[in-house]
Amino acid sequence: MRSLIAVLLLLMILSVGCIVPVTAGEIVRTDIVFEVPGTDEMSGITKAPPVEGSVAQGETDYYTHYVSTTDTKLELSLTWDRSTGNDLDLIIVPPNGSATYIHDQNDGRTDGKIAVRTGLQQGADTRWRVGVEGAAVTGNQQYTLIINSYA
Repeated sequence: MRSLIAVLLLLMILSVGCIVPVTAGEIVRTDIVFEVPGTDEMSGITKAPPVEGSVAQGETDYYTHYVSTTDTKLELSLTWDRSTGNDLDLIIVPPNGSATYIHDQNDGRTDGKIAVRTGLQQGADTRWRVGVEGAAVTGNQQYTLIINSYA
């Protein structure tokens, strides 16, 4: 049920984004549907090793993930210690596409956990870029990022 609510919320956000960007500089994609499940609902999340990093205010770390021709799903999980008061955003850039920003509160909770899932078109090896942005950070904020694609 929570997953369905998250999908409906995200679709509502995406439909509004077709008219007006969420905030200046952010582009919301309408041709790729991202589901925002809870981190406990991620099915393939343990298949890829986590990446540890840290960002400062306004800084973005980018990672490249190659998707195989046989992969049908892409899952991403970003976690950090929210007790610091810091806020991070997850940026997803599909092949030949525009960036989508996912915020901590997109799943209905502000808890330092962002989880995203989307289906993939099969047939070609593709390269996705994933960014972790220091949206509102004092000092440096450590994070854990998992990027996983699978059939």
